[in-house]
Amino acid sequence: MKNSQHQHMNALARILGAFILTLLFGFVGYYAGLKLGWVLAMELVAGLIAGFVGAVLRITPMDFIFTWLVGVGLLLATSDLLGVVGHVLFSAGLTAILGNLYLIVRLSELTDEERKALLRF
Repeated sequence: MKNSQHQHMNALARILGAFILTLLFGFVGYYAGLKLGWVLAMELVAGLIAGFVGAVLRITPMDFIFTWLVGVGLLLATSDLLGVVGHVLFSAGLTAILGNLYLIVRLSELTDEERKALLRF
């Protein structure tokens, strides 16, 4: 496989990973929010967690932006079950972008010794 084909497959895997993380954590947050009565707050927290996990898995903020844009499109286009999926992707995706950016910046500030110690853990 050529190097450019490998890069395209890698980008597709990152986008799919961001989508799955946001959807999975977002729906867990949505369900927990229904039980607790704070749907939006729980979705936002779930999005932060998805962003943190994505940063550890080397998923970039641009991949989460794609997921957030899919959520915006679904939210504006429909009002039934796909609208709920759009709402989850919109709210959890927005905070996933912020959480991902935050953790990437924090990890880049680590020294080599701290990074090695973190990877051993």
